[in-house]
Amino acid sequence: MNGLELLSAVLGVTGTLLLAVRSRYAGWAFVAYLISNIGWITFGAIHSHWGLLAQHVVFSLTSLIGIWTWLLKPRWTAWRQSGRVTVLEQMQPGCAKP
Repeated sequence: MNGLELLSAVLGVTGTLLLAVRSRYAGWAFVAYLISNIGWITFGAIHSHWGLLAQHVVFSLTSLIGIWTWLLKPRWTAWRQSGRVTVLEQMQPGCAKP
């Protein structure tokens, strides 16, 4: 087992554990998965394991969805609800001025 293979496996298991125990850091499981997926994609390409590579390309897309859903969207929503309005939003017709 080489280092890339080991790191990818450990990060995949770490992500699963974060979700399984309902950790307050559960959203970060998808970051661990994404890094793991990149490792598996690289490993698959180096060793010509095309099925593994294809599987982890799809898993990477689901990891990105998880990152958006668990980490980015809540922060985006909280920021939007804080009343902060960007310069670009102020320039849009019908936007209330702060």
